[in-house]
Amino acid sequence: MIKATEANHTMAVQLFYSCRDMFQLFMDIVPTYHNESLKLPQLSALHYNNCMYLSHQCITLGHQFRNSLPEPLNNKLTTFLDLVPLLRKCGTECFLNQMRCQQNELMQMMKDCGSFSSSTSEDVYDTMKRSFNQIIHHLTRLSKVWHKVLPLSIFQASISQLHNTVLEQVISTTLKMEDISAEEAGQLHTLFNILIERTAEITHSCHPKIDLVAHIHHWKKILLLTQILNAGLQEIVAMWDDKLNQEHLDATDVRSLIRALFQNTERRSQALSKIKVI
Repeated sequence: MIKATEANHTMAVQLFYSCRDMFQLFMDIVPTYHNESLKLPQLSALHYNNCMYLSHQCITLGHQFRNSLPEPLNNKLTTFLDLVPLLRKCGTECFLNQMRCQQNELMQMMKDCGSFSSSTSEDVYDTMKRSFNQIIHHLTRLSKVWHKVLPLSIFQASISQLHNTVLEQVISTTLKMEDISAEEAGQLHTLFNILIERTAEITHSCHPKIDLVAHIHHWKKILLLTQILNAGLQEIVAMWDDKLNQEHLDATDVRSLIRALFQNTERRSQALSKIKVI
């Protein structure tokens, strides 16, 4: 563009459109030629950053040089603004594909946990614990890869969403259980606490000031679910009476957990009557 301001009319036009073509070539070639490389977490994040940087430049590039260009390039049509949404889409689609791949990997790790039943078996418990530790290790590695590349807001949103994917699966699997023995509840309580305790640590070494859990939608719900697994009937009813808890736990879910955790007695019936579905 600097060369275009110093050139005659014909050369300036060629240079201007060559500059536009370079952006177009970037969008057409990079995602195709580097398709395999962009499947790597760090490189997909770098590509996202590159696209956002180039789109930012395109916002002001035309205005920056317009007055210095020869006619007719020095009119209001000399702009790169039409490339801005295309560049942003190029970077966003690549990173969203990466997010979907990471979510699929995490769900694959969760598959080994099965339906959470028979967790009292030593083999099943060890398998579940190994899966949880594998998930934690995977999220820790991603945090270390992404925190130096992605903008802070995108880093928070991405890591939080992946945590949320895991917690959502843990919660839904637990709520599907129809019969949970006291021993199973204790084992699940221990396993869920592993996730809870390690989650805050995952990004602490990268960004000590980040409150990751504030961005995880299902965080409060997993805390309440873990408490219920280790609580008595009266404690569960008292937890439900707290209006703040009702914002995160559905009455149907609480009633389902009570039925799974406790035998059909008068005390259970009384507890269920106090937790009404609105």
